[in-house]
Amino acid sequence: MQKEKRPVGLTLIAIGKLAKVLVLVTFGVLAIVLAEKDPPMQLIQWADALRVDTGGKLFGRAFETVAGMSSKKLEGLGIGAFVYAALFATEGLGLWLQKKWAEYLTIVITISFIPLEIIEIAKHASAPRIVTLVLNVAAVVYLLVRVFARRHAHAHAAHES
Repeated sequence: MQKEKRPVGLTLIAIGKLAKVLVLVTFGVLAIVLAEKDPPMQLIQWADALRVDTGGKLFGRAFETVAGMSSKKLEGLGIGAFVYAALFATEGLGLWLQKKWAEYLTIVITISFIPLEIIEIAKHASAPRIVTLVLNVAAVVYLLVRVFARRHAHAHAAHES
């Protein structure tokens, strides 16, 4: 008996979801650790330790953002990141294991984010935001095609028997 190959599309979507988990967990940990002490000062210390150019545009934005947030808000962002990480982990692992429920879950959750992505692009268009939107739409279309093809095959098989 030959083992069924994992579809490439499912594999790519699962890996993408699991990569988001790593980013979100990292962000969550950093936000919570930053919230424990003076956040702007902590950020400067980390930048010095990592030899990051504190005069750069990216660091400047990060510093302004952190300086404008309370410790409570940073903690909230960290916790929110962990919640989203759990959601993406559920999707990614379910897709990796080729679970049908994970396809449905991913369709619903991904579709729910698309309007927010469009709003963000309308406010501040950027290549990464547009690429993210295109990839998410492609993932939804791919999963919908799989779901409908499976339903069609199931209905066809039931009709023939």
